[in-house]
Amino acid sequence: MINVNNNGVEMKTILLCIDFSDYTAAVINKGIEIAQAFDSELCLMHVTRPIIGVGDVDTTTESVRLNVAEHFKEEHEKLQALSADVRDKGISARAVMVEGAPIASLVKQEAEKIGADLIIIGTKGHGRIAGLCLGSVSQKLLESVSTPVLVVQN
Repeated sequence: MINVNNNGVEMKTILLCIDFSDYTAAVINKGIEIAQAFDSELCLMHVTRPIIGVGDVDTTTESVRLNVAEHFKEEHEKLQALSADVRDKGISARAVMVEGAPIASLVKQEAEKIGADLIIIGTKGHGRIAGLCLGSVSQKLLESVSTPVLVVQN
């Protein structure tokens, strides 16, 4: 549990990066813990990657468009359900889903847009060397934002 002293620190808005991986629960739980301590609002953000044609696949066909639309709908519903679960715990929460890449840039833009006081993101825990080699989203985010970032391992 977080111990808060009265030193004037405020965290009104916390941005949680949600990717629906095994690390999502850890990110949300840490966000809830901090939000309870600081009476913060949580913004659950998911970035869905654009579907781009590969090889001979024509992404303009009706069946592909319908599959992509269904995929986006499923992700949106999962994100809304997570946000509702947080609100059920008495924490103010909202969900934001954006499409695009690079993910770190989109997270940075959203953090600036909402005035986030903290960004929480999960990591697979490969360590610093692997993060540099792999170019992970968390590593890129750490390098690009001025907002504090809390990296949570599962």
